[in-house]
Amino acid sequence: MDLAELTALTEDQAREYIEKIRWPHGPVCPHCGGTKVGGIAPNKDKKVRAGLYTCLSCMKQFTVTVDTVMHDSHIPLRLWLMGFHLITFSKKGVSALQLQRNLGLGSYKSAWHLAHRIRYAMSEGTLCPPLKGIAEVDETHIGGKPCKGAIRANVHSKSRIMTDEFAAYGKIGTCFKSHEGVKQSEGGYSRGDVTTNTIESYFVLLKRGVHGIFHHVSKDHLHRYLDEFSSRWTPELMTANVP
Repeated sequence: MDLAELTALTEDQAREYIEKIRWPHGPVCPHCGGTKVGGIAPNKDKKVRAGLYTCLSCMKQFTVTVDTVMHDSHIPLRLWLMGFHLITFSKKGVSALQLQRNLGLGSYKSAWHLAHRIRYAMSEGTLCPPLKGIAEVDETHIGGKPCKGAIRANVHSKSRIMTDEFAAYGKIGTCFKSHEGVKQSEGGYSRGDVTTNTIESYFVLLKRGVHGIFHHVSKDHLHRYLDEFSSRWTPELMTANVP
């Protein structure tokens, strides 16, 4: 669904669209995992929210936003969908101020909160397994002190490591299956299938987003921006037709 189609959705249509994505085979209770679910019919004495369900197993109530980044949010679901689309498909990112203008949100704070909630949803979490196969390794400076321990923490020991000739990578091969490098100082940016062009392209796009769109990112939230750019860099996501 493209942005124009998302913009035309009513709130009920947006909720139903999210329900189809989350529950393709029907509602599932987020509290106990039960599939025996009943809708709550509105009556003249009590106003009932659209999309409110009751689990017939644990008897707890829920909506499609429970246990999601949209839970307890006062931002309409149709605006959440538009926000997901804008952030997911904006190659260099989109600032909270631009989100506020595009979505017609009442405050910058609401747009900032929405953006960081979406970045959280784009993260792969702390349980993401180490990278396997071929791992391109390079460094870029955003701020703070250098830290090289991240390579051993995130790359499987049986992987092939590809780097440039930076001295800090001199002994990295002893920790992995193999270490192959390119000598960029001599004009060598690839040697057979050995290259760091992919990771360097990612860093170029990241820097353009940080300097050109966000202008400044704090240490406390830097990992969220990295999650955002990493998620967009995933080929499956870049080609998927999702909001």
